[in-house]
Amino acid sequence: MEPNLNPQPPKWADGFLSWFCSEEVVETLQGDLHELYQKRFNQSGKIKADFYFIGDVISACRPFAFRRRRKTKPSLFNQFTMIRHYLKISGRNLLRNKGYAFINIGGLAAGIAVTLLISLWIYDELTFNHIHTNHQYIGKVMRDGTLNGETYTTSYQPYALADELRTVYGNNFEHVVMSWSVSDRILSYDDKKFLQKGTFIENGAPEMFSFHMIYGTSDGLKDPHSIMLSASAAKTLFGDENPVGRTLNIDNRMQALVTGVYEDFPHNSDWSETHFFAAWELWVSVNQWMTTQGFTNNFLTIYVQIPPSTDFESVSSKISDAILNNVRDKEDYVAVHPQIFLHPMNKWHLYSDWKNGVNTGGRILFVWLFE
Repeated sequence: MEPNLNPQPPKWADGFLSWFCSEEVVETLQGDLHELYQKRFNQSGKIKADFYFIGDVISACRPFAFRRRRKTKPSLFNQFTMIRHYLKISGRNLLRNKGYAFINIGGLAAGIAVTLLISLWIYDELTFNHIHTNHQYIGKVMRDGTLNGETYTTSYQPYALADELRTVYGNNFEHVVMSWSVSDRILSYDDKKFLQKGTFIENGAPEMFSFHMIYGTSDGLKDPHSIMLSASAAKTLFGDENPVGRTLNIDNRMQALVTGVYEDFPHNSDWSETHFFAAWELWVSVNQWMTTQGFTNNFLTIYVQIPPSTDFESVSSKISDAILNNVRDKEDYVAVHPQIFLHPMNKWHLYSDWKNGVNTGGRILFVWLFE
C-alpha cells in the first residue's frame, strides 16, 4: 500500500482555526500546523495526528490571534471623532481662504435674513385686520355708480341708508354702524390740549370690532355724550390714572364723558391710528343738517356685520338696489344707477383700489413679488 503523500487534518478543526484567527497570523500558523500534522501522520498514523492537530488548534486560539469583527455601525465615539475631524478640516479651509469664506458666509446670512424679513412682511400683510375677532364677517358698504360712461366706486353713503338697511334688510345683519371720517381733533382736559386722530361712530362698534377694554366696557358709547380713548391717548391726557368718569372737550365745542379705555390696535389694523371713538349722537347734535339729507347726499361710512350663516355675495345681491329703490323719482340720480355691495374686512387692505368698477388692489402685492 502506497503512503498518503498529502494527508488532510480534520476539516472542522482547520475551518475553526481559519474562522478564529486574524488574517495576519492564520496563514503562517495554519502552514506550520499542517506541516507538523504531516510528520505525525507519517510517524504515528492518522488517529494520533488528528488528535494532536486538534490539541494544537486549541492551543493556538489565544486572544492575540483573535479575528476582530467589523461592526455594521460606527460607535458613538467614532461618529464624534469623524465630526470633529470634519470640523477641523472645515476650520482650516476657512482660515486658509478667509476672504472667500467671508463672502460665502455673509451672502448666505444675508439671504436668510432677507427671506425671513420678506416672509414676516407677507404674513403681516395677509393677516391685516385679523386682530378683530369677527373680521370674517365685518364689511364696509360700498357704492358703484356710472358717470360719463365710466363706473366709479366709493365708500361714502347717504345718511338714510343705515336705517334702510336696519328696517328693510335687517335679517341680513347683526350690526349696522354709521361712522364719520377719521380726522384730527383737539382733545383738552384742564389746561392740557392734544391733537388726536379719532372718529364719531354709533354704539355697537366696540363689540363689532372687538375692542380689548382696559377700563370700562364695550357698551361705553351708549351714552350720547361719551368718548372711548385708546390706552396711549388716555396716558397722554391723564397719565396713569383711570380716566373713566372724567369729562373732556372735543374741538372746544363738544363735551364728552370718558366711558372706557381700550388697548391700542396694532399697526396691521385699519384702526391703528384711531385714538378715540366718540358717540355718533354727539356729532349729530352739532350737525343737525345730516338728518335731513335723505338718499341723495353721500358723506358718511357704514360698517356692517353679517351672520356666520350667510356670505357677503348673497347679502350684496339683496341690498344692491337699496338706494335706487328710494330715488326712482329723481331722474338724474337714477341715471347714475347707484348699486350697493359689501366689501369684506379681510380685503380692505390689499384689495382697496377700483378701476371702472373692478377691484385691482390685490395685484399690487403679487406684482411686486413676482415681476
